[in-house]
Amino acid sequence: MPVGALSRRRRVRGLYTILAAFALACLAAIHAGCSLTSPTCSENPSAEVRILVDLIHSRKQNPTLVLDKAAYGYTRVHGYSRLFAHLTYSGFGYDCVSSGTLTRDVLQRYDILFINLVDDTRPRFTEEEAGTIETFVEQGGGLFVITDHSNCYHSAQIINPVLERFDLAATLYTAVELEPESQVEGKGWCKITRFADHPITQGINMISFMTGGTIESTDSNTAVLATTSASSFGDFWNENDDSPGYYGNWSQDAGEPDGPLDVAVAAERGQGRVVVVADQNIFGDIWLHYADNWRFALNAFQWLCKDAQLAREEPRFRILVDELHNEGRAGRNFQSDGYHVFYANLSRDVSVTPHAVQGLGGDWDAVMLISPRTAFDETELAWLNAHLAGGHDLVLILNEADDPNLAQPLLDRYAEGMRLTVGTPAVIEESAPLRGDAGGRSVDLSHFSPVTADQGEERLWVEHGGERYDIARMFRPAQGGRVLVFCQSAFWRNGFLNDTSVTPNLPQLQAWELEWVLLDALTGD
Repeated sequence: MPVGALSRRRRVRGLYTILAAFALACLAAIHAGCSLTSPTCSENPSAEVRILVDLIHSRKQNPTLVLDKAAYGYTRVHGYSRLFAHLTYSGFGYDCVSSGTLTRDVLQRYDILFINLVDDTRPRFTEEEAGTIETFVEQGGGLFVITDHSNCYHSAQIINPVLERFDLAATLYTAVELEPESQVEGKGWCKITRFADHPITQGINMISFMTGGTIESTDSNTAVLATTSASSFGDFWNENDDSPGYYGNWSQDAGEPDGPLDVAVAAERGQGRVVVVADQNIFGDIWLHYADNWRFALNAFQWLCKDAQLAREEPRFRILVDELHNEGRAGRNFQSDGYHVFYANLSRDVSVTPHAVQGLGGDWDAVMLISPRTAFDETELAWLNAHLAGGHDLVLILNEADDPNLAQPLLDRYAEGMRLTVGTPAVIEESAPLRGDAGGRSVDLSHFSPVTADQGEERLWVEHGGERYDIARMFRPAQGGRVLVFCQSAFWRNGFLNDTSVTPNLPQLQAWELEWVLLDALTGD
């Protein structure tokens, strides 16, 4: 947008802000019962760049759904509170509107309209609303739309009357990856590593979908930001599927398209801009900081407002969770030896930001190595040394069922050569008190093994029935900092914790609380 056009939009919005609130209040009093579109939540109301979050047509994931230690259910786990916290920290402001209609008078107050995944429980877009959104973009506004796989909740059919105004369409396909190198887990949780050169893709090495869809465009000027691999395909929806996901059969049938498939696009129309990303969970609270999802979202918002506001990460206690040396176990949800629930739970602590990344590097408050399985080279070890020398922490979470030789080089270097003696797991379905830095907590021993460590400061352990269950030991290596070693972790693997969105039972909740003990030790709480 030309600078003059941006200034005119802000002058109009400023005048509207001063006068319209009074006018609308008067109209509401005069015309009691009429339908007005007014914000139901607001952050940074005086911000130069303002976002309207459409909760009229979309409710499933939004900034009002805050993930914390007592938040359960699918929508709460995948809410967008962390993304919008980054935006408000950066200086953006936003309003949520949950009733009325999207009119010219409403949209002219804002720079960006954000429409998350729509569904068939909410009102459909009227023809007038679709036209108003088109005009809003042509006159300099930004539009950010989230779609998803296989017409879930009939979302493609609902959003396409809007997207068609920009020669775009959400398809009825799920993006399916067949090769392990393109999978986080299964065929739908994808690693996306193919990007066009665009301001939104700067600094992006990988983003990840938790089962997403594809996007089509009939305009050759549309910028395809990201695509799936050449070995992927689009799996057509099954309208008769019992679930609202309308998944296909996960096998390529005749007529289903081959990859690469477009999964994120950007377009310019008139003086405005449009971004569409085809997965509802990519920017949700538990997946926002997996790979570069967070950076992709912030780049997109910055591009939509034409750099009128820089988008940055909100500073919290930053943890690097290494996914390179453990076959991506923080992202694995279905396999019993995965740690996805554990990783997701880290985001329940609002004081920390857990970044799951493919390798080491950068500046972090703590580094977490979960069940490492491949060797670290000299460059990586030098980086770990420098991290510790900066007074930072290293957390090593061992899988007691692994070959002990996998982690021993790290223990030799950073944990005084500690050796573990692991006994046969006994099925003991009873609680026992934790000793050490436990705050009076207890644990159910059904997912603990008799383990004895021979080095380090005792930090967490259980003594029961003549057996010792070492859980955590602390070390202060010569390099500096602290090294916290968890000697076993069955209680943090998916085989026990089960699911991110299901209310935990008491033994599972006790395991969750061990995560809070870990985070408190790192952050000093």
